[in-house]
This record gives sequence, C-alpha cells and structure tokens, in this order.
Amino acid sequence: MRGFKGVVGILLLLATSLTGQITTLNNLEIHGFLTQSYGRSSNYTIFGIPVGGTTDLRSLALQFQHQTTASISATVQFSHFRLANSPGNDAHEPLELDWAFIQYRLNEHFQIRLGKVLLPFGIYNEIQDVGALLPFFRPPYIPYSEGRYLSETLSGATALISFELLGRANELEVYTGEWSWQEWFLYPAPFGSEAVSISGDPKIDKSLGGRYWFFPGPEGFRLGGSFQQGDVAGGLAFVEGEYNPQTFRLANIAVDVDRERFMLRGESNYFTFRPTGLRSYGSYAQAGIRVREKFWVNTQGQFFNVRNMPVKNSTRRRESNVLKELAASAVFHLSPNLSIKGEHHWVWSKLTESYYPIYWNKSPAYNRYWVISFSNHF
Repeated sequence: MRGFKGVVGILLLLATSLTGQITTLNNLEIHGFLTQSYGRSSNYTIFGIPVGGTTDLRSLALQFQHQTTASISATVQFSHFRLANSPGNDAHEPLELDWAFIQYRLNEHFQIRLGKVLLPFGIYNEIQDVGALLPFFRPPYIPYSEGRYLSETLSGATALISFELLGRANELEVYTGEWSWQEWFLYPAPFGSEAVSISGDPKIDKSLGGRYWFFPGPEGFRLGGSFQQGDVAGGLAFVEGEYNPQTFRLANIAVDVDRERFMLRGESNYFTFRPTGLRSYGSYAQAGIRVREKFWVNTQGQFFNVRNMPVKNSTRRRESNVLKELAASAVFHLSPNLSIKGEHHWVWSKLTESYYPIYWNKSPAYNRYWVISFSNHF
C-alpha cells in the first residue's frame, strides 16, 4: 500500500506539473516539484548511487497553501524521497508529511510560523530537495549531510524580521523546537566483504538557533551566518551513558552571489559535541557561468574533516579526513519550469555505503560518480 501511494503521488505530480502553472482555487494554491535522476558510481556505493547504476533517485513534493486571511495562511506539503541504496532511506516513508504550519504575517517586516516548519540554515537547507533550484543533483554534503547532522524541518516555531541598518537590508530568523537526525552506520558482515547497515533517529531538544543575512548590494549579493545548538540523545551513537546526552553546536558562515550571468557560493561550518570534545569542520565553494541564454556550467569543491574522535577501548583520540570532492555540471533549461542536468564528481571519501570504512587508519577511497537529472517545478 505504501509503495502504491508513492507511485500515485508521482503520477499526480507529473500530470499537473507539466503545465508549469500554479493551481489556485478559492484562496488555495498548489505548488510542486519533481526531480528524477539516473546515477552510476565507479568503485563503490556513495550517496545511494551504486556501481551498477540506478534510476531510483527521486525527490518530489506537493504543497498546498491556503490564504485564510490577509495575514494568516496555512501550508501543508507531502513528499516522496529516494536515494537508491542509501541506508538513509530507512528514515523516509514512501509518502510522508513534510511541512505543516500556520504563518502569521504582522506586516511586511515580521512573520512567525508555528508547527512543522522549515529550519532556516545556510543557503540550501529549505530548498535542498528542489532540483530545479540546485546547480547539482544534491546540495553539498557539508553542512547539509542528507539529514545526518542537519534537519530540514523542526517541530516548533520560527520568527522572521527584516530591517534596514546603515541604509542596507538585513534579515534575521530565529527558531526553537525539536527535531531528529538520520543516523546510520556500517558494520562488517560476518561472512564476505559486504557491509551491513543499522539505522537510528536521535532526537534533539532544548534547541535554539538562528540565521542572519546582510544584503550589502548589488542585487543578488548577500552575506550570512547561522547557528544552532541543542541536546541530542537516543539513536545509535547517543544512547544513555557516560557521555550522553551530548550538547552540540553548529556554526556557519555563507557567501551567496547570484547574478544574471554568473553565481558564486560558499559556506564554512564548525561542529562541536560536549562533553566528548568531538569536533568537525568543512567548507564548500561553487561557481557557475551562463554560457548561453538557457545553458549554465557549474563547478564545486568541498572537504569535511573530523577531529578529536573518541575510539572504543582506547584513551587515544583520532583525526580523519572524511571527504574531498571536485565536481562539474552542465544545466540546460528547456523552459522556465523544466531543466536537464548532467554532472561528474571526483571523490576521495570514507562515506562509502558498500563496505566498512576504517575512519582513523586508512586514507579516503577514490571514486567517481555521474548523475543525469530531469527537474520540474510549478
């Protein structure tokens, strides 16, 4: 039944989104998006993409927004998400409730949201599943991590205020609430070379965070920073014990330049856990240029390192270079609502999903993967 619902959702979205129109009925607006992809990896499974190739790479959503009054609206979004062979699929139902919140807009400068709301963080967190808005198949692993260390939504409240300071536009959004992470680990199988995965969903509470954007001009240029902290417990790594629950803190700085003929984006992130002292940091940079009216070429580089990693049955702490990546993509916009994207990634990584990685005494394994995507939104 669940699989049937997912297929029905895909068919409904395809049937409506090809028109490229926003459906409106009695103050009810219907939006949606679909990204369908094919991916293939060279040496091992990564981000769900196996060596043999797969078409089981998909994200779609239908969003319903009702304008109750001039200042109050209600939004509900249902989604379907697949990353082929990724153990993270265990965290997703074939069809699930993505958002459900009420928004109150006091004026053009202040609004609040209550319910299951989008978590404001960095450049891509609220749009990371909308393929038509991304220069690559998925946003950079750091900081977005496919939900392993950053959630797309929270159950709680957000407040957004925009204001001018020294003649420039500013935007501050703060939030508090609860959410969960997607957690999975690989273990060596008793026989053979394959690994087996187990998954969990640690919960985050006593949380708060915020994101700030400064718009210095010209148009399309913004500088920002994000911060969040909370107590994390449960799941696999955060079961009750000597070190748990953990208090985590995640800080981010971002640069976003989105112009008519080029784009430049970058983010740097620093993550800490207390009392274990585990910390990680990583950055990415993206650059793109429009070489024709409907044709863009993009590049990307990113890295992710972990420091002060505790090791079981040892007093030593380890360091690990987990990920380095270079990538290039080409995007052709068939229409304002429909695009096709091809990309190639060169990866040195311990984020394998097909064998057990040793984080502290082996170098990251080399891999390449390719993705072709079709994206539509309305």
